[in-house]
Amino acid sequence: MTWTNGSMKFAGMYPLDPCATDSVPNQFLGTMGCPAGYNAKPFSRVVTPTSRCVATQYLCKPRY
Repeated sequence: MTWTNGSMKFAGMYPLDPCATDSVPNQFLGTMGCPAGYNAKPFSRVVTPTSRCVATQYLCKPRY
């Protein structure tokens, strides 16, 4: 499942916790990844609430 608004195509995002306690799956897929035709691009880093590790947040962007 993807969402499109004009020129923006969105296929979800997810934070990946290196300590493996606070990762949250992509809501469009239910997994830690992007659908076919999309690449995961890191766009921010956050401190996770439980492990206190720094997780990278990924945005699923279309391959051009």
